[in-house]
Amino acid sequence: MLYTKAKMNYLKGILTDDAARAIAGFPITSQNYGKSIQLLKERFERKQTLINAHMESLSKSLSKIDNPSTDTQQLRKFYEKCETNICVLETLGIQTDSYGSLLIPIILKKLPEELRYTIFRANSSTFSSLNDLRTALQKELETKENSKLIQ
Repeated sequence: MLYTKAKMNYLKGILTDDAARAIAGFPITSQNYGKSIQLLKERFERKQTLINAHMESLSKSLSKIDNPSTDTQQLRKFYEKCETNICVLETLGIQTDSYGSLLIPIILKKLPEELRYTIFRANSSTFSSLNDLRTALQKELETKENSKLIQ
């Protein structure tokens, strides 16, 4: 009970603007924590808006990067931007098989030709899923990063 009261106190402390005003009238009590969360969800939880924002972010991430060079740090940055948006979409219930076949050729086109050769050599067939490509790219990045440690 005391823990829930602390959570309510923390919640009120971190909210700003409209969200803070939405629960401003709730006293800091254990009972009001659940009510506050429910009110905030009713007012601000817009799953489709979040999905659209992350799809847009993923699209922008891919279009901003002409071609990541063979530089390992730049490839890592490219991979992490893609991965972050894909993971958030999964969290929102959007599975990669619903958009992966559209994304695979876009990602492959962005990769340096040398890296594409390496990935296809290690994975003799074309990628049947976005998750396969993600795994292959992660493995190649780790290999490149590990090889830099030895130099």
